[in-house]
Amino acid sequence: MAAGRPTLTNCPGLVTDLVREAGAGVAVAPQEIGAGLHELAALDDERRAALGRAGQAWIAANQSRTAMAGRLARLLEGVSRAR
Repeated sequence: MAAGRPTLTNCPGLVTDLVREAGAGVAVAPQEIGAGLHELAALDDERRAALGRAGQAWIAANQSRTAMAGRLARLLEGVSRAR
């Protein structure tokens, strides 16, 4: 997702949840990877690019070093205020 490419996953659970939440691509059952490839291939270039951009934006907002550092700073501030 960070690379800005549409994502295809066949891993149920957290990975599927992240791809769907981000609107970054296609999530299929483990045995359906071929169908997922066909689904991505059937999309036009603009739609695939939009999926890639959505995934990249989600990573920047939620999983980048900057985003994670901000969450850590807020957590530490909260802990220090609680003392």
